[in-house]
Amino acid sequence: MALSQAAAAFCVSTFTADCIRSATALQNLVTVPNGVTPVDDPPTPFSIDHRVLLTVGAFKPRKGQHLSAEAFVRIADEEPDVDYHLVGSGSDTEYADGVRNIVRENGLSDRVHFEGKVSDDVLERWYATAEAFVLTPQYINHHFEGFGLVYLEANRHGVPVVGTFGTGAEDAIADGVSGKCTRPNPDAVASGLREVLQSSQQFSEEAQRWAGSHTWTRTVETMVSVIDRHLADGFTQ
Repeated sequence: MALSQAAAAFCVSTFTADCIRSATALQNLVTVPNGVTPVDDPPTPFSIDHRVLLTVGAFKPRKGQHLSAEAFVRIADEEPDVDYHLVGSGSDTEYADGVRNIVRENGLSDRVHFEGKVSDDVLERWYATAEAFVLTPQYINHHFEGFGLVYLEANRHGVPVVGTFGTGAEDAIADGVSGKCTRPNPDAVASGLREVLQSSQQFSEEAQRWAGSHTWTRTVETMVSVIDRHLADGFTQ
């Protein structure tokens, strides 16, 4: 196996590294988280007459939109001025239809909006408009969220996030600082949503600071330092 001959193999999260170790027994794994580009020119938020809860991601079971939809059902009456917007598409139409059915069966079709695939510029405007962000991935048949860059993308706009334990989100989210990490069930996710929606302003500054500590420049510098260290130790393979 080529990876076993490497001085170091980079992983984007501790969870990803743990999964690889359990399957391969590799001991040369180094965790270096993903980064984001700072927002130099803040986009213009959409003019919307309600608070926005946002999800960004392709519709597939491991992304967990069914969990976040069920969680929104649980808080909808408590947060009547919050609408839920889901950005993203995907080839798993059966799964997407299932998420839509959850919304329809609970009478929330007028408050849950499926935005589909959008351009990068439009996506940035959605981040700028959102008050809170949620993505609730799950580990399914060895498919999982390796990191969750969207959490940092939301954080850099000052938007607190909710994600789930048992995925790379554990590294992407500073629990209680940039948002909340919860167990992957609707009640736990709903509890996390209540907290970030009710305290979004308190979370906002720390969320931006957390994203600011995860730049691509820092990611590259960390990787280069690991490579330099191994070269200094005389690794030649």
